[in-house]
Amino acid sequence: MLEAKLAQQSDFAVAENKKSKEQQSQIEYLRALESNLREQLSGYAQKFENVQSTLSKSNELFGTFKTEMEKSSAAMKKSEKEKAALEQKLGAAQLSCIRMHEERQAERADVDKLQRQNAVLASLCKELKAKSAAAATAATVAAAPTTAAVPAEEQAAAEETAPAEITASS
Repeated sequence: MLEAKLAQQSDFAVAENKKSKEQQSQIEYLRALESNLREQLSGYAQKFENVQSTLSKSNELFGTFKTEMEKSSAAMKKSEKEKAALEQKLGAAQLSCIRMHEERQAERADVDKLQRQNAVLASLCKELKAKSAAAATAATVAAAPTTAAVPAEEQAAAEETAPAEITASS
């Protein structure tokens, strides 16, 4: 019986030893699996950090882009306002130029009219001088036998002042 018990104990020890080796190999397998899974986890954590970093940079770029777009939009609005103001100024300047041109045309027409009137008056003045000189000569000739002769200097002075008075009054 003792031998049986010893044999039983020996079988039990062998079974326990076998079980212990199986558990030991299972522990080694699980440790290797754990190590492998930890490596995968650290790889995935690194990839996650990369993705998060990329996403952060993307958000920064998007923010910068949005800011630049807002600045560009504001600059465009400002440029459009300036353009509208310049177009208004251009329109006003064009109208002013047209008015000035029309005024200049009217003034030229007035100047031309006044020059024609001046030419007519000058010719009338010459005619009056000629008639006055003829009348003075005729009066001198007619008055010379009956009255004393008028000095030539007085007659010339009278002829010069008469046309000047006519030109000044017109």
